[in-house]
Amino acid sequence: MRATAENTLAGMDPDGTVRLLSAILADQPRLSGAACIGRHEMFDPIRNGDPRYQREEQLRRTEAARLCAGCPARQRCPDVTTTAVEAA
Repeated sequence: MRATAENTLAGMDPDGTVRLLSAILADQPRLSGAACIGRHEMFDPIRNGDPRYQREEQLRRTEAARLCAGCPARQRCPDVTTTAVEAA
């Protein structure tokens, strides 16, 4: 059997996670120059919503909103992300 990219991917992605993520992200815009690149933790929940970390999470959201407000890629950012940060 001849090796193909699909066969190689299947061997490295037995549960289909990479394929699923690729499909989800396929229609998302490229955000080169975005201020949030490499700072995903600002948008992730802390400790699964543990109330002891509520203040820290609110501070992160505020910082994320500031970062987004001055971001050069804001107009290309998916609505769901922008809306979530604005709601913070």
